[in-house]
Amino acid sequence: MPALVARPQQRPVDLMILDMLAAFLQSPSQILSGEQLLAASRILDEEVFDRSIDVQILRLRRKLEVNPSEPKLVVTERGAGCVFAASVEVL
Repeated sequence: MPALVARPQQRPVDLMILDMLAAFLQSPSQILSGEQLLAASRILDEEVFDRSIDVQILRLRRKLEVNPSEPKLVVTERGAGCVFAASVEVL
């Protein structure tokens, strides 16, 4: 069961998605493999299945992308992983 943060009057936030976003923001424009994303998004060593990362990427796209079916920010690099294709500025 994924860890969630409840916010009054709003939908819960899945912490795995936030961890994955943090990994992308720390490595913008770099391809992150499925293993790297699993490591970043694991919570309390819960069992993670092969398709779990795909589901989490889809959820992240639904939150970030204008059109999740044509992603511009979280882009899949076939056979390699995913890349956060936006520029990131650390303040």
